[in-house]
Amino acid sequence: QLKLLMEEQVAAIDRILARNDLSLQLMAIVPAAALAVALSYVVRRLWCLLRASPRGPIDDLRSELITIEGMLTRAAGRLPAGSHTLTQYEASPMDVAEAGDVVFRVQRLRSKGAHWLRGWLRNDVLHGLHELLDSGRLDATQRAQIASALLRRLGNVNALFHHW
Repeated sequence: QLKLLMEEQVAAIDRILARNDLSLQLMAIVPAAALAVALSYVVRRLWCLLRASPRGPIDDLRSELITIEGMLTRAAGRLPAGSHTLTQYEASPMDVAEAGDVVFRVQRLRSKGAHWLRGWLRNDVLHGLHELLDSGRLDATQRAQIASALLRRLGNVNALFHHW
């Protein structure tokens, strides 16, 4: 009788385990999934800290664009010496060092934008930066307007969703 009682108890335990099979599987899967999410979050935060400043990549792009826009806006307000002998497109209100600094900053912004931005925002920003450098028929005021338009695009809240 003892053997029969033990077999009945083993059968009852097997039925209970069979009914709770899903619960046992969930008890194993849920902590593993939570651990995976936590690890991915930690790795992503560490990657951001290593690759960008504490402000974040979008803020770095914005500050660089603000600097470029300021340089172009300041240059738009003054005429170069001897500009009365030059045509509208030959006259540049910037000296060579300032123009070189703008080119350097735009190139640096292009490389950062190509690295951090994704999707349509990346295409728009890179195209706008290409226009800043390659449009020989634009004066400094028009270039400052292009930089301002790029800054408005990056100022959009949706930009944060597209940079990953």
